[in-house]
Amino acid sequence: MALKELLLAAIVQWIPPWYPPDENPETLEDYRARLDVIAEAVALEVPKVPWYLGDEAMAAAVLTIWYGETRFAHEVHALGQSRWGQDVGKAKCLGQIHHSRIVPKAEWERLEGATLSATRRCANATMRMVRAMAYQCKTRQIQPGAFAHIFAAYGSGRGCAVSEEAQSRGRRWYWLMSKLAKPSPTTSSRPAASEGPARTEKAARDREAGGRRHARSKGQSRDSL
Repeated sequence: MALKELLLAAIVQWIPPWYPPDENPETLEDYRARLDVIAEAVALEVPKVPWYLGDEAMAAAVLTIWYGETRFAHEVHALGQSRWGQDVGKAKCLGQIHHSRIVPKAEWERLEGATLSATRRCANATMRMVRAMAYQCKTRQIQPGAFAHIFAAYGSGRGCAVSEEAQSRGRRWYWLMSKLAKPSPTTSSRPAASEGPARTEKAARDREAGGRRHARSKGQSRDSL
């Protein structure tokens, strides 16, 4: 099975973004069509950003970050807006990317949009950010704990010290890796339990609340990367 199909089959199991009753801008069919674009964009761009840890690890990292940052929310992807303020206008696309030496402002300004071409631009920029954070954190292992350092650096822009949220993303990344490739024989960690479709409205609301806290707590230092 091609990488796109593997990615899509996994991310459709994740809890969709929560909206108040009658305020969801998408039908379930619309949402899944957009997930198809997301999976295709990542699969197409991953060969363009070679990484010593491999294409599957990169693809899983990008989708883990996108979901952790935005829950794949329609307004962020399609409209460049967010219920949490887009880091006071400094963050763009599903990766919530700030312009920096890695993503210059002229490129950053073109990251918004739910088209395949725009989503590919966001994917490519996110991949370069992941690669830079891996270098910064000296990540060398295909393990959830090792990748938690990458997610910590990406989320804060300040360093590799692992937070509870970064650990959670590490577990989600490892679960996704289990759907894409054989886990490294050097790790004794077990994949996290499957993140299936929304179980209850409260569960989704709790996750969205976590996203709001994350957005409010972010520092501004990613601009200086």
